[in-house]
Amino acid sequence: MATGEIPASNVTVADLYHEIAGLRADVTAALTRMERSDERGASFERVQSDHETRLRTLETAVPSSLEGRMMALEKFRWQVAGALIVINALSILVEWALWAPKR
Repeated sequence: MATGEIPASNVTVADLYHEIAGLRADVTAALTRMERSDERGASFERVQSDHETRLRTLETAVPSSLEGRMMALEKFRWQVAGALIVINALSILVEWALWAPKR
């Protein structure tokens, strides 16, 4: 048998037709799955893009006056904490001075 020849067998036209029809169905199913996958990918891209847009809007939505007020509140909190520490230290010194035994 020479190279490229098809060996003799009992293959009918009906057998070929059924194989080609099955192949067509397989290819159609694969293409359908690929289209669904592409649609899901496009949907994900739209959702991600929308999400990023909303995040960018929120990042720029904080007014500078609000940021300044927050910094002022933090400064006030630390000033109050420092004042309380000084008052506590002074009260300890006064207590010690008043109640310490005289020498």
